[in-house]
Formats: sequence, structure tokens, C-alpha cells
Amino acid sequence: MSASFRELIQKAMAIEVTMATYYGKMAEKATTSEAREVFKLLADEEEEHRALLENYLERGEFPKIPQIGVGDLEPTLEVASSITPDMAPTEALAFAIRSEEYQHRFYKKLAQEYPPGWTQNFLKRLADMELVHKEKVEKLHRWFSRFQEKLTPVS
Repeated sequence: MSASFRELIQKAMAIEVTMATYYGKMAEKATTSEAREVFKLLADEEEEHRALLENYLERGEFPKIPQIGVGDLEPTLEVASSITPDMAPTEALAFAIRSEEYQHRFYKKLAQEYPPGWTQNFLKRLADMELVHKEKVEKLHRWFSRFQEKLTPVS
């Protein structure tokens, strides 16, 4: 399914909002100040991504992108919609890691469609930001995994 560049960016913005909401809820549920601060930071960064995308849309530059379509966002949409408030932190973070990876791939693929210039640099920057997010979420996942292991009795 083909989509306009504007539609793809709007869908990407919706994903950023979904992830910001998720991280915000995790911050509220966090039992330590450290975890709460990290989740708040992640939520703020997702909101920053959304704002960057919104500002980009306001520029009004919507190039044609024949090789990219809504299907390229489907893995991220599926993973992001799989995260539920009742999930254990490690389970939800595993989904979040995948979402960040898929977003990274999406922006990287979009960037590859453009010649060097402002749009390509913007998309590369977003791809890099998502990769940094993925690494942060992986660290959180490891932390929660160790924490849960300490609480789980050995049988």
C-alpha cells in the first residue's frame, strides 16, 4: 500500500505519541526514583521526536517516496499496539526495544531514498535518535530483568 510522505510522517508521529504515553505510564508505576527518571526522560524524548516530525510537516516539503509505504511502518504499529498497561515491565520493555528498532529501520530506510541534503540529514538524525533510545530501553530491560531475578525464588 502506497502512502504519501505526509501520511507516513503523521503515522510516525502517532507512534511517537503512543511510546511517549507508554513511557509516561511506566514512570508513574516505577518503584524507584532512578527508573521513574529514566522513563520520564524516554517519554520526553519521544515527545521531542513528535515535535521534530510536526515541525518538519509544517515546512511543507513532501517529496515522493516510491519505495516506502505504510507497510514499512506496520511492524512498529503492531509492536506499539501490543504494549498494554497490565504487562510486566520486562515484557513491555521487550516490545519497546522492538518498536525502537523498527522505528530506527524506518527512518534509516526513508533517509536512503533521498540525495544528500536537509531531508536526508533530518531522517538520519531521527534514525540515530531511535537507535540511542533502543540502547537506553535495553539497559532498562536488563535492569528490570536482574531485579525480577532477585525477587524470584529459586526452585
